[in-house]
Amino acid sequence: QPLPGAADTVRRLVLTGGGAGL
Repeated sequence: QPLPGAADTVRRLVLTGGGAGL
């Protein structure tokens, strides 16, 4: 199973346009 919070991280990447929020 994915690590805890992995789904949230993916959502952030998508919402930020692929990592613009990094």
